[in-house]
Amino acid sequence: MKRLIALILSLVFALLPVAAVNAQGANSETEPRTTASDCFADSIGDINSNGTIDSMDYVLLKRAYFGTYLLKELTTGDVNTNGRLDSMDYVLLKRAYFGTYAFAKAEIQPIYTLFQLRDFLNDSKNNGELNVKFEYLGSDPISAQLIARMTSSFYISYCYVGNQYNLDMYEYPGDRVAKAYHSGDTSALSYDEKLLLEEATKIVEQAKAATDNDFDLEVYLHDYVVETITYYSPSTDVPDPLDPPRHLTAVGGLLDKSANCQGYADAFNLLASMAGFEVGRLSVFTIDDDTPHVTSTISLEGEWYIVDATFNDVLYDTGEQKTNYRLFNAGKDRCAEYYWPAEFEYNQIAETCKDQYFYNHRGTRFDSLKSISDHITANWLMGQTEFDVMLSGQVCSWGDLSDVLYDDLMLTNKQFNYHIWCYHTSKDTFFKVVFY
Repeated sequence: MKRLIALILSLVFALLPVAAVNAQGANSETEPRTTASDCFADSIGDINSNGTIDSMDYVLLKRAYFGTYLLKELTTGDVNTNGRLDSMDYVLLKRAYFGTYAFAKAEIQPIYTLFQLRDFLNDSKNNGELNVKFEYLGSDPISAQLIARMTSSFYISYCYVGNQYNLDMYEYPGDRVAKAYHSGDTSALSYDEKLLLEEATKIVEQAKAATDNDFDLEVYLHDYVVETITYYSPSTDVPDPLDPPRHLTAVGGLLDKSANCQGYADAFNLLASMAGFEVGRLSVFTIDDDTPHVTSTISLEGEWYIVDATFNDVLYDTGEQKTNYRLFNAGKDRCAEYYWPAEFEYNQIAETCKDQYFYNHRGTRFDSLKSISDHITANWLMGQTEFDVMLSGQVCSWGDLSDVLYDDLMLTNKQFNYHIWCYHTSKDTFFKVVFY
């Protein structure tokens, strides 16, 4: 028996930075109510979406060709399947209406493993193909939630007959806005998305004016997201994937300044893409309690790294919110707080941090408290007043650093007043030191 599954869910849920967790989403299944022809009916030519080919379809398609009618999906009007609208499309549609032309049947892709499914869906999505059909012949179970996480889609819906699936992927607003920015075509954007494009354009222009290299540009965009967005994650359903709750997206992050992890990632990805970076997303689970979470990824010199603006918005030991960089261009070796199944990893994350890792690039990754203190003391004497430093491979407290730093500063015979914030993972300790 054929079932229609409408699994409405947001890709990943919410993670309060560092300490507190809050999950949200929606997942509903309808009763079986359609036939196989409903699930796999070819929508080509059905311009007015009434389930049949009639004379109005031909009229509307001709208008679409001349630019006086907007198609919801190009594939609906691309009758000759050449990837664009042309005069032959409405000629063939008219013939189809009179029964002298038959539409080509869409090929259904056979899939045998989760990894093959991941790559097929992500490749399709990257090529702008958001509706796909496939036959799943693998032994591992699949679900809309699994597919959403494998594809970094905001929303997934599908129907199936036996092993054959007809699936729709819905993009994040930030992704749609970024595509519109790069193509120059904003006609398909909603009102809020056009406002988002305007705001993001201003931010990226400011970032480029304030920096003179790619690393500092990335830092600027990251810091803007971390410092201007407040974490916000109420329990929320997603009744309409084309009009999602704002806090789940860059609309909430950049326009309302409040978002959950999805909104943080969508905001960073939009800004970074508009600034010229290649970005993606990765679904993960926290080590502590398996809470779903989403993070941005970025491609640098041919390798992919983690950039987690949500986790880098750190609640330090003092209870104060400060920017941290432990997951800024991080490889797998620094991801101590979460894990992910291999089938989620479409873009393979680098095994180790390279020079692009924040603390490596800044030269502020150390293997002893004394070397941190020497660095801070020397640069404070030259006028620097704020430091972000990393103690690699050790876990300690702010007091441990303060004891060493105080002794070194006393030797300078200068007055000083500083504050230390400390955060540590199971592997490393991160300090922010500010002099007043």
